[in-house]
Amino acid sequence: MRIAFFLTVILLGTGMAEPVLAQTLAPLKAAQEVEPRETDDSLLAKMQGKWEIAKATFGGKPFPLDAKTVLAIKEKEYELEMPGAQDKGKLTVDTTAVPYQLTIEGTEGPNKGTKIPCIVKFEKEQMVVCYQLDGGEVRPTTFESTEGSSLLLAVYQRVKVDAGK
Repeated sequence: MRIAFFLTVILLGTGMAEPVLAQTLAPLKAAQEVEPRETDDSLLAKMQGKWEIAKATFGGKPFPLDAKTVLAIKEKEYELEMPGAQDKGKLTVDTTAVPYQLTIEGTEGPNKGTKIPCIVKFEKEQMVVCYQLDGGEVRPTTFESTEGSSLLLAVYQRVKVDAGK
């Protein structure tokens, strides 16, 4: 912190502070303009509904999606349905963090009693979630699943509701 202060003082003395600060802050300003921040409630509202996994990567390798897997989110609860298994639980979000944080806590099924730290974002009509599945509390920081990691990167596509039904 002191180094930054001294550099700022030196730059102010040379008249170069404004260009350097503008260049340093430009990416932050651009990010704020491109992606307005969600609130916890607005992010939860976006997540509501049924989602199918479009693709997934675990430990840096493609994760096989042989069967139809559907994630249903209603209010602050989730239900994951897949052939031969069902997982239910609660979810919480934190939109003050960058990237947005998601924590799921299993209440029924294979993840009962387990808290899974995640991050979440939306890209067009897709919801992207990166899950830390090593049983620890360290949350992913990027949306990638690196080789040898316990990170599951899942891209979900919203299930279209048929108006005729």
